[in-house]
Order: sequence, then structure tokens, then C-alpha cells
Amino acid sequence: MSTSAAAAAATGKDGYGDEPWSDRSLENYVVRAKHPFNAEVKLDKLVEHFVTPTERHFRRNHGPIPNIDGDAWTMTVEINTRRPSVRKSVHTVALADLRRLRQFDVVAVLECAGNRRDGLKAIKPVNG
Repeated sequence: MSTSAAAAAATGKDGYGDEPWSDRSLENYVVRAKHPFNAEVKLDKLVEHFVTPTERHFRRNHGPIPNIDGDAWTMTVEINTRRPSVRKSVHTVALADLRRLRQFDVVAVLECAGNRRDGLKAIKPVNG
């Protein structure tokens, strides 16, 4: 990291000053990179549960995590359709609206695309 990049990181001017991971325990993780944050659960901790608890989920980011005001945050969704009567539909949704939606529990498999990267690198160069 260059001197100017290190100074920006120390002052938070690089966008990473409010990373939410800084206040979480990382003892169960192998941290691959801090900026952007990239960490995987240690294998012995990962196999302790059949279904991985949220706090043991891998962490992979491609940039700074924004620090938002949940009361003011909104998301605009634009839907383009093939129906002539409704070509485009635009909806603005607040975080509070999303939190009021019915919740479901779903058991699913989610694997980080970086798994086995070290093994793949032994065969040929892999980005990431």
C-alpha cells in the first residue's frame, strides 16, 4: 500500500472508515483482505454446525460498505415490461417498507466463488 493510500485508509477518506466489521469478533475468520473486506470462516469452526449460523457466514465485499441512515434510505426499482399498456413502472421503497414484508426461512446452499481458489491457482493463474 502506498503512503498516500495508507494515509487515506487511516483517516477514512478512502471510504473504509466506517466498516461495520471493525466492531465484530474475527476470531473465527481467516481475513484475506481488509480493504475491501474479504474473510472466510476457519474450517474447524465451519463444520461445527450443519446449517451455518449468520455470524459464521463468509464475508466478501468489492468496495466500502456504505454507512446509511435506515430511516431515510430508499431504493428505486424500475421495471420494464413487454406489455404496451405498462412499458415502464417505477417504484420507490423505503427500508421500513421492506422490513414490513412477510419473512420466510429458506434452507439453501450458498458458496463463495473463491472457495478452492488456492487449488485452482496450482493449475493455472486465477484472478481474485
